Amino acid sequence: MGSQQREEPAFRMLLAAPIVRVAGRDWTARDLVTAGVLSGRWAQLEDELALGLAARRDWEPPADAVEAGLREFRYARRLVSAAEFSSWMRERGLTQGEIRAAVRRRLARERNPDCRPADLRAERDAALAALPAEAVYSGALRDCSEWLIDGLLCLELGAGQEPTDAEIDAVLARERGLLAANAIEGSEEERRARVSLLLSAEAAYEAHKAEACSPGAIAAHLRRHALDWMRFDVISFSSRDTGPAAEVAALLKEGASPEQIAQLSGLPAETAALRLEEAPEAVHGQLAGADPGAVLGPLADHEMHRTWLVQSRITPDPSDPDTAARACAGIIEEDMSKRRAGEVRWFERD
Repeated sequence: MGSQQREEPAFRMLLAAPIVRVAGRDWTARDLVTAGVLSGRWAQLEDELALGLAARRDWEPPADAVEAGLREFRYARRLVSAAEFSSWMRERGLTQGEIRAAVRRRLARERNPDCRPADLRAERDAALAALPAEAVYSGALRDCSEWLIDGLLCLELGAGQEPTDAEIDAVLARERGLLAANAIEGSEEERRARVSLLLSAEAAYEAHKAEACSPGAIAAHLRRHALDWMRFDVISFSSRDTGPAAEVAALLKEGASPEQIAQLSGLPAETAALRLEEAPEAVHGQLAGADPGAVLGPLADHEMHRTWLVQSRITPDPSDPDTAARACAGIIEEDMSKRRAGEVRWFERD
């Protein structure tokens, strides 16, 4: 009972806290739960929490890894001094122990991503206790806020549409299935009004996105990123010593096949498809000018020496669905970034 008395109010306090101001009003974490239902981010948060709680039962992360994760979290928010960090946590109703626990859960998830998740309903009190720190540490509050901001800004453009009762009911059913629903208060009328508004915001965002991502806009965006998004299919060989890597390069230039080289050298031939912007810095310059059949290297990349055989060089094609989607994501992010300017105030609780 003591746990419930301590932990449920902590989450209720988070739900009531204003996170961001946009479209002329303050939006709380309670609003962000619904935004997270629509975007899928809140369900992902609870899934990650369930996996982290389960993974922690079987493994204790090393103390140095936990402290490194805590420092990374602090410095990402520019909380350099202990006093700054303590004040930041106090304003959010969090403790350093709760943030450390979130770091431990992340490390445990990464070590054992296939473990069976905990049943959050069976572990209601412990899960609610962990949820505020998990929501902040994971970035879920920030993600839900950004989804909300963009939808509301698009709604101001007038492209929203009234959702049906069935659509509202479906969202409410998903929300009621969350762990967070255990601490959510408010009338049915309030809940329906919130869902209706955010469904309209979602529709407005999708309509604006469709308009912004016209074929002409996608083609223009691809021209700007023609080199960065150039795709290369390569075969690479890696060695800790430069000698074997140089021998591989010589054999490739003489016309030996990757299969022959793998057999002779004992080094595996690794295939990869990557865009130029994703290539290791050591090979970036040479790869930019490489045609099919080019041999690159050996090049030092961290502790390894790599030799690459370029198999194909593919120019970004707007008719490719993945390429078009990538271009559209870039277009809408650039557009929304301009629209957010001067329109958003963060309460720095995320």
